[in-house]
Amino acid sequence: MGTEEVQSFPSYETAFVFVVLGIIWYFREKIVYKSYKKYVAWMINKITKNIKDGLNDEKTRLFEFLHDYKDQQKENLTILEVGSGTAPNLSFYPANTKVVCLEPNQHFDSYATENVKKEGNSISVDFVHGYAEALPFENETFDIVVCTLVLCSVKDMKKCLQEIKRVLRQGGKCVFLEHVAHEDKTSWAWTIQCIINPVNQLFCDGCETIRDTETYIMAAGFSDVNVKRFPHKPFPVWIRPCISGLATK
Repeated sequence: MGTEEVQSFPSYETAFVFVVLGIIWYFREKIVYKSYKKYVAWMINKITKNIKDGLNDEKTRLFEFLHDYKDQQKENLTILEVGSGTAPNLSFYPANTKVVCLEPNQHFDSYATENVKKEGNSISVDFVHGYAEALPFENETFDIVVCTLVLCSVKDMKKCLQEIKRVLRQGGKCVFLEHVAHEDKTSWAWTIQCIINPVNQLFCDGCETIRDTETYIMAAGFSDVNVKRFPHKPFPVWIRPCISGLATK
């Protein structure tokens, strides 16, 4: 009986297969990530109008401060909006304000540009790509920093708030409006927040439903913080509790 010769799989062919698989996997990650970011921008653009209309009264009250502050300063304001998305806040800013919109997701650019054109209220707007945890600006650059519905999704809220303080001029204000965790941790609403949190993070670009944002702001070292807590009923129950206010450097 003859023996069968077992052919070994050449090592270079094995290496070639793994290289091909690695390239496919690498570009799969790129494609998936890019598609996800495009989806996030498209989704938020769709829902921003309803959010803006629903929060119109609260934002009008909150941003009225900017008009008073501008009159007190007797000069035009320089505003940084962190996580600007589709730039829905422009209509609330005083005329002749210089606004820098910081947004890490470049797929928001076309939506934000359209909103700038629609407003046409003599506001100067620059778009910058960057992250809240590493603001690409010099110390004490801005009179005002605005955060609306963004601290829920930054990766490091403590670092973000320290960066906001750094780029604010002395006496400058951080204007915020955020959805937060329910105060009553024994309530059914809190339980729903906890259950849905992983799903919300997955489909809403890391947005968490259970962040105690007020505690972080109070501990950030601002000289003065004024906070208003309110339920925004148009929101689903897991993001209904909201806070708004001013933090002074």
